[in-house]
Amino acid sequence: MLKLTPPQKTKIKMDKCKKKHDGEICKILAAMIDDECKRVNEQVKPFTGRKFAIFSAGAYARRFYSWLSCAYGKDAECYIDNNPSFAGQTACGKFILLRPWEKAPNFKDDSFVLIATIRDDYARQIARQLSDCGVPHVRSSAFQVAHGWERYSKVVNTLDDDFSKLSYLGELWRWLTGDNEYVQAVDHQYFAPKEFMTCYNEIVCDCGAYVGDTMEEYVKRGVGIGSSTKIYAFEPNPPLCTKMRHRLARLQMEWELPDDQIEIIMGGVGATSGIERFDMMQGEAVRTEDGGNAFEVHAIDDFFADRPKPTLIKADIEGMETDMLYGAKQTIRENKPKLAICLYHSPDDFYRVPEIVLELNPNYKLLVRSHSMAFNETILYCVDDT
Repeated sequence: MLKLTPPQKTKIKMDKCKKKHDGEICKILAAMIDDECKRVNEQVKPFTGRKFAIFSAGAYARRFYSWLSCAYGKDAECYIDNNPSFAGQTACGKFILLRPWEKAPNFKDDSFVLIATIRDDYARQIARQLSDCGVPHVRSSAFQVAHGWERYSKVVNTLDDDFSKLSYLGELWRWLTGDNEYVQAVDHQYFAPKEFMTCYNEIVCDCGAYVGDTMEEYVKRGVGIGSSTKIYAFEPNPPLCTKMRHRLARLQMEWELPDDQIEIIMGGVGATSGIERFDMMQGEAVRTEDGGNAFEVHAIDDFFADRPKPTLIKADIEGMETDMLYGAKQTIRENKPKLAICLYHSPDDFYRVPEIVLELNPNYKLLVRSHSMAFNETILYCVDDT
């Protein structure tokens, strides 16, 4: 029976590491990640000539397919899902199958399965299922991190402080193994670094404003007598915009806000301005060529061409963060706004987002903070250091 061996047991414990300097811990953890990446690559190598299948058909799995076909350069034959209602449907032009090894006896000899779910309990359950059937497999996140470790390690060297490096490496270890032992979770998402604690007199571009929870926090931290704080809240989902407008009405009453202090824009942000189509899955938007729903998308450079330029951009936009950065090239290069950008929607965003940011402005100071013990809420904070 073909299966991949589990990761080696952790060589260090955080209670022991806390006695060491963060920089020392980073060196140990980086070495562990390097060893684990080599192990994954060696065990995947015999199967790279096989047909690839992606287990799970959710939003995260479809983003992984985009990475697999574009960045890795290999197509997937199909999706697999345990949900019978998905059987026979398609995702990204590929059929979704239910236990294909039962209908195709050669499946386990011809195929290699990548488990693409962000939930560790689901991933372990699926791994047991595949092992019992003799189907070789690996977690898609481990596959991605092992493939891109050289780029991740370069990003580590660009981070401004040891705690950022430790936070970043702890997340990579979790993507590799599902183990959150080294995650450095802190409170105050979007506001953790001192440069982000207040937003008095800021022009805030809130991308992915959801129901206005972060918008309300910006009000609490930036609105006061004499403050010129202005908030532009982008949200493409109509029901969420409705909820945000209800929140805004309450905030205007409680804080006596001018009518023009907060502007809600029912639309997304991207690399270019126009209409794009998305499927809404599991509360997330996944770009699609056909079907789905049509949303207006704004490039930040275009939207703010005749408006005061943002001094703070926050983005939690379901894997569209890199597109947002490309659509804000001029704004970032010329105006150097503070950035709070989510990394957690895909492992490759952990290197792609920092690389793009530094390409646009090499003088940004980069900080990383994790705000959850689960696979979400990891933020890259950027402050111009000139």
